[in-house]
Amino acid sequence: MMIKEVLKNNMRTIGVLLICGVLIWGLVVTFPFLWWLWVIIAGGFMYFFGGEVPKTDEDIRLKEVAEKQEKEKKAWDEKAKNFK
Repeated sequence: MMIKEVLKNNMRTIGVLLICGVLIWGLVVTFPFLWWLWVIIAGGFMYFFGGEVPKTDEDIRLKEVAEKQEKEKKAWDEKAKNFK
């Protein structure tokens, strides 16, 4: 009677553990032959669930410098047009 209650109350946990076990077993058994497939699957997970890489202070500073240089270039181009 005790085992039936444990199984009944923990069915979801047991199912998750079984699924994870089968996936890990499948990875171990098939990896030597289908490693390229696992690399593609892992790449897909990284692409869809990886999220955005946080920007650093250096990235923000470089973007500001690039914008400033672009504005200066446009200003010099306008001066060159007016000079002609």
